[in-house]
Amino acid sequence: MTAPDPVRNPVARWWHGLRPATRRATRQTLAVLAAGVCAFLFGLLTASADGAVGPHEARLSTTVDHQVVIDLGPLGSVILDSPAPWPLGVHVDVGEIPATLTEIDDPLASLGGDVAAYAQFFSDPASSVRTSLLALGADVARRTFLAWSIAVVLLAAGRLAAGGLLRDEVRRKLSQPAVATLVVVSVLAVVAVPVVGAVTAPEPAGRPSEVLADLGGPLAGARVTGRLGGLVDTYGEMALDAVRANEAYYDVMVANAAAAYAADPEPLAPDVLPGPVAVEPGDGEQTDAQAGDGGPSDAQAGDGGQSDAQAGDGEQSNAQATDDATDGSTPTPSASPTPAEPDIVTAMIVSDNHCNTGATRVFGEIGRQAEADVVLNLGDTTLGGSSVESICVNQMADALKGFPVVVADGNHDSAETGRQEAVRGWTVLDGGVVEVEGLRIVGDRDPRLTSVTLGNTEFRTKTDAAQALTDAACPGVDPDDPSTRVDILAIHDPYVGNRVMPSGCVVLELSGHLHRRIGPIQQGLGLLYVNGSSGGAKEGTVPVGQLEAPGYVSVLLYDRANHRPVALREIVLGTDQSVTLGEWEPFPEPPTTSVDADLSVAANPRP
Repeated sequence: MTAPDPVRNPVARWWHGLRPATRRATRQTLAVLAAGVCAFLFGLLTASADGAVGPHEARLSTTVDHQVVIDLGPLGSVILDSPAPWPLGVHVDVGEIPATLTEIDDPLASLGGDVAAYAQFFSDPASSVRTSLLALGADVARRTFLAWSIAVVLLAAGRLAAGGLLRDEVRRKLSQPAVATLVVVSVLAVVAVPVVGAVTAPEPAGRPSEVLADLGGPLAGARVTGRLGGLVDTYGEMALDAVRANEAYYDVMVANAAAAYAADPEPLAPDVLPGPVAVEPGDGEQTDAQAGDGGPSDAQAGDGGQSDAQAGDGEQSNAQATDDATDGSTPTPSASPTPAEPDIVTAMIVSDNHCNTGATRVFGEIGRQAEADVVLNLGDTTLGGSSVESICVNQMADALKGFPVVVADGNHDSAETGRQEAVRGWTVLDGGVVEVEGLRIVGDRDPRLTSVTLGNTEFRTKTDAAQALTDAACPGVDPDDPSTRVDILAIHDPYVGNRVMPSGCVVLELSGHLHRRIGPIQQGLGLLYVNGSSGGAKEGTVPVGQLEAPGYVSVLLYDRANHRPVALREIVLGTDQSVTLGEWEPFPEPPTTSVDADLSVAANPRP
């Protein structure tokens, strides 16, 4: 009688019942999955990334103590429970905190201009935390993919090596008790390290902060250690009062914007649509509200704005640049003989907000009330273009959620600012032509960077930047067909744009930078409008908090069918929290001969 088979458990019986080819494929799949799990653990436990806390850059790294520790060096730490699954935590090492702050009576005052950035951080800490954690998550993914790729390659190499002999040799070695025990102990050690670290973590350090609890959000349950506890108690309530006052200030402005539109009899200005008027460049004077906003002239602007003749970069004068820009370019366009039925698109224009995070909520309300189809941001969203100023971008992006946003970064922005804007879904102009909401738009970031930390840095001359934009705009333009022209040139500095407009390839130039309004006036073979500072920026002030000077937002009506601007209205955000809707103003007819506008004296002509 044949002896019965050895007793096997159900899994063993199932396994040995499979065909050899199926067993091999299953082993391979399990090996790849195991490699993936190990790679993920490696990436998770070794990840690090750059982030920001207030005005300071920070280095984030994962831990296994289930805490978020914000290490402020000599000042102490802020500690809160980790929102990640147990036992994962994050250590945030904040840089540039000087040790001397512990030796003086008023550390907060010694931080100088950083106080404004701290106020922005504490007004919306969740935004900074979210951005930093996303960066950390991205590093986890990168490390996991790299480790998994290496593991898969090694598995494949081991399988192929020596026709399977190496694999058989490894199997024989693993069958030896000593080797098997060593492997099991090693695996358990790797797995046990984070578990033991979490289980043996010391009692939570620090003490609860009533001020941070009142703040709410991710810092509500935070504990503080070191001298930071005293600083939070002493100055925290003052900072919270300032944050609350700022929020209440702009709450009123948001309500006033809605009320202004509710009382507006013609929000879409039907009476001005058929009637563009001829306006000579440079005619007219500024209104009292615009003349009294403290905005510097181009030569006096605190953000580095200079007149073309004073630019000091060895460039040509405005008139010379006009001549050069027209060499070999499209001749004067002719008027369309058969106008099409108007197709109006509404664009809201903002510029030079300079990180006034409170005012962005007013922009959002105006955009909703005006039923804007697109938002054109003409640059200087930040103060210096640093990575920690992501809050400036995030706050505006949150306020403008739901609107397509096209941005031409300014001289106070940077390539890093552009990356932050792209992450939020904005169309960041980079020298080419894009089409958004039926508008063909050409533009680029400013060729300079003006930063508190970097000073003035010029990436290329204004003439080179303008020539690149002209080269991008003119291909395909037919001088006998105005519909082939690019609708809008969006560029921060009008002294770059005025070198493009003589080409006749662009209908309308929109700019900022000067912190004052110009136009609409004729410029080259097109039209020009310069928007004032939307954030209330003026010389000698940082537009963070309540307005110290009026802010300006414009609403543009553009006829997509006939490729011409129709009308605009300027909306003034007053320092008294008022929101005033200006009268609708028709645009001039597009010029038939080139006009060189003098931006140093041009005001804002009224028809």
